[in-house]
Amino acid sequence: MNEPEPHVPYYSTAEAAHAAGVTVNVLKNWVSRQPQVILLLAEEREHVGQGHPILYSRDRVMQIAVTARLVSLGWQPRAATEAAIVFSDSSDGPLPGQPARWPGQLFPSGLTFLIAHGTAAKLLNITGPDAPLLVRALMGLEAAAVIDLNELVKNVEQRLAEAKEAR
Repeated sequence: MNEPEPHVPYYSTAEAAHAAGVTVNVLKNWVSRQPQVILLLAEEREHVGQGHPILYSRDRVMQIAVTARLVSLGWQPRAATEAAIVFSDSSDGPLPGQPARWPGQLFPSGLTFLIAHGTAAKLLNITGPDAPLLVRALMGLEAAAVIDLNELVKNVEQRLAEAKEAR
């Protein structure tokens, strides 16, 4: 079976929750509360209210997983999602010294980190001897959450593959 496109709704609430490391009840709460915590695209909510369940894209599952990780660090859910969408729903580059990256995808080489602080977040691509970039990116910040997206993506993709196999 082919892999679904990253932006195409495919995964059930149970599959998305499991892959992102949250309970089904937490995910349902995040989707149904106002204002919403998890920001769904029109395609993802297309059939809601017509007797069909919400289906989540891979990119949306990544948003949920990053949100969950930030919430586990003490962030409020809505603020966590606003930081998460920097990874799940926006792309970067090509910028000077930084390769192109699609929404919800890691940079093609090196490590991808999310640095979130206050009401802002940014992605950092670190390759080889560029590790001091992480320190420089944090300079001037009193506190920040730093997430290694390579590990997070690996874990989420493994759980999504398991869910797909179980179908």
